[in-house]
Amino acid sequence: MKVPNIVVQLVHIDGPYKGRIDEFTDEVITIGRDPKCHLAFPKDMNIISRRHAEIRREGNRFKIIDFSTNGTFIRGEAIEEAYLKNGDVIVFSEEGPKVSFLTMVKEAVVESEETLDRPAEEPVAAPAPERPVPSPPRVPKEPPVVVSFTVQYGPSIHPFKQASIKIGSDQRCDFILQEPGIAAFHVEVFYQNGHYWIKDLSGEARALLNDRPLINPTVLRYGDLITLVRGGTVFEYMGDGKLSQKVPAVQQPPVQTPQPAQVPPAQPSYQAAATPPTPSVPQTPPRQPAASAPPVPPAARKKSPSVPPSIPTPQPRKAPSRFSIPMWVWVALGSAAIVAVIVYFIAQWGSQ
Repeated sequence: MKVPNIVVQLVHIDGPYKGRIDEFTDEVITIGRDPKCHLAFPKDMNIISRRHAEIRREGNRFKIIDFSTNGTFIRGEAIEEAYLKNGDVIVFSEEGPKVSFLTMVKEAVVESEETLDRPAEEPVAAPAPERPVPSPPRVPKEPPVVVSFTVQYGPSIHPFKQASIKIGSDQRCDFILQEPGIAAFHVEVFYQNGHYWIKDLSGEARALLNDRPLINPTVLRYGDLITLVRGGTVFEYMGDGKLSQKVPAVQQPPVQTPQPAQVPPAQPSYQAAATPPTPSVPQTPPRQPAASAPPVPPAARKKSPSVPPSIPTPQPRKAPSRFSIPMWVWVALGSAAIVAVIVYFIAQWGSQ
């Protein structure tokens, strides 16, 4: 009887481990902040409980059970427990990390039905040891290689269990991508000689591998960037046939720190009184000594009476008349008198 060995893959779509793919073969997979969990999130991620949820295998089915405070969501709905399907997106708490659930069969453990149905026998005494006969050395058989591909495009996961996949806009392609510039058969990713390869199918080298035109089939390396059309969708190769869409980072505008307003220094409310200019005093030329008069004999000298110098008496200023009549008024009155006299004489002459 064959017992399938199912491997659980958790592809991180969003969160601290975005782009990582974890594989588990345990019957119970624990998830939380506790370092002992199979999937342990960072300790400072407080929206995740220490034991947030666990995934249990029941035969060939897997059931998720929630133990958290902030809840676990599948297809946008909070659950307590639910059976998982391939491609389901699990969100641990609102706006928390997102993973996509995938399963894949790698090997099969064979158990004989006769061994299972045979009843327990009593122990039999071992026969006498015989001389060992050397046996030819066994050539170890290589385990069968299970080839699979996984393409993450947006929030969806597309698993493929085949040796090659074709990507293009044609309905016959394995992964159909309807975008401008995508050819009907654009590229092919295939497994050969222990490596994953990629080759161009458009015949025009539209695809780019690490920003270089893809002309010949090339082995894919971890971290290679596959640009299907210049300026279009970009996939990153994550190893083991896994392609993950690379979302360009949103450039945040630079944050401008407001500068404090510069306040001009306060001006004094007064102005220094302007010093009036010092009037220039004309310099008087030095007086020349007057010609000395002839000496007067002492007899001719008469004592003149001492007259005190006269002090000018200040005259009072006349105040201007407050009722002064302007000159033009006098002229007008004189003209009017002359006209009146002329009119009078004309009237007297006319009466005679």
